[in-house]
Amino acid sequence: MLIRTKLLAPDSTNPTYRVGLPNSTLLHGNIDTGIAIALIPDDDYPSSDDGERDGEFEQTTEGPILVSLSDDGHKKWHDYLAEKYKGHRTDFRPEVV
Repeated sequence: MLIRTKLLAPDSTNPTYRVGLPNSTLLHGNIDTGIAIALIPDDDYPSSDDGERDGEFEQTTEGPILVSLSDDGHKKWHDYLAEKYKGHRTDFRPEVV
């Protein structure tokens, strides 16, 4: 699944640009705007019982990309990741921008 999210700058623990999700692949990062396009595993984003996913998606040549998510959608996603990665050192709180 493709997402548009914040680009995280290098720091003392991570020497490269990245996005705040495990198992993600940074496809494009715009240093000037701080926005990244990343590929994440489908199971790192929750879907409802009928397979629907929250958020606004745009169609690209590489497939749909998540470009907008409500505050409630962000909370549900953060809660989902907290449960999935329980016990992990890092608190994953990505933000769709």
